[in-house]
Amino acid sequence: MLLRSTQSEIRKKFHERLLSYNNDEENIRIIEAEDVRNTLVTQLIDSVRRVDYIEMLKNRPVSQERLDPISPMFDPLRAAIYHFNNDNIDEASWLIFLFTHFGKNPDTGYKLCADIYGAYGEREIWSWDTIIKGTSEFEDWYRACYPKMINDGEVRKFGNHRKYESLKPNARRSLAKVFSSYISWVGKSHMAKFSEAEFIAKESEITLFEYLYRSVQSVLSIGRTGAFDYLTMLAKVGIINASPDKLYLQGSTGPIQGAKLLYGENFTVNWNSQTFEEKLSLFGDVLELGRFKMQILEDALCNWQKSPARYKYFRG
Repeated sequence: MLLRSTQSEIRKKFHERLLSYNNDEENIRIIEAEDVRNTLVTQLIDSVRRVDYIEMLKNRPVSQERLDPISPMFDPLRAAIYHFNNDNIDEASWLIFLFTHFGKNPDTGYKLCADIYGAYGEREIWSWDTIIKGTSEFEDWYRACYPKMINDGEVRKFGNHRKYESLKPNARRSLAKVFSSYISWVGKSHMAKFSEAEFIAKESEITLFEYLYRSVQSVLSIGRTGAFDYLTMLAKVGIINASPDKLYLQGSTGPIQGAKLLYGENFTVNWNSQTFEEKLSLFGDVLELGRFKMQILEDALCNWQKSPARYKYFRG
């Protein structure tokens, strides 16, 4: 959206649409306060820009340094786009999974993802073709490498959405177990997995996104947020032709709190998550958020509810 409009234009449109929605449909009183409305609009713009950012990357050449985990310029998303554009769907999907699992930390960026994917510079990278030969080799390498990593003076952190994950080799959700679980879910080929999912979804009369969202949660540690982020990123890059038609509020924390705040905590006390999903889908249409309206709202509401009347930029 912002690729086609200036920020002042989109800000004006969002204000107009919010006020129209308030007057004509839901009477969401909270956005009548200018500071609250301004904050929500700014969070919506941030969320739109995060979606548009991937589209922008897809239209730019990718430097080889973005593919190299030893380089400080390594970027798993740009690397995924490069591999997708060169018909290597497996590597592109694997990098998106790694990006989802490790996240981008506000302080250390992609350092953690780079050091694992790049095998700490000790051997060939843990590409898809390498990792599917067996995670036992990865586990042996990581057990030997872990003491060196934690004692080399470098800081490596998961992204904010993954901050409860552990790097310890003997953790309940160790990297080796997570990777093994993901490989078991995919099988040998991502394209085969996604093609099979498309067939099953059609036979089951549900959307491809819905089927994959349920299915991928069999992967260790991925959870609600991970499943949502992984699948929407696959879709934005172009690997799957799917987009969410709801926010998947059940089991969420920030997004559901944002929805309750928007519609009024007292008024919505008896609403279930399905009611919120239906209301927010229409809300996304009013705002004209496009194909990824539910991801934009999920992100924006989550960030807005943390500071409704005073804008804060959230990363990671």
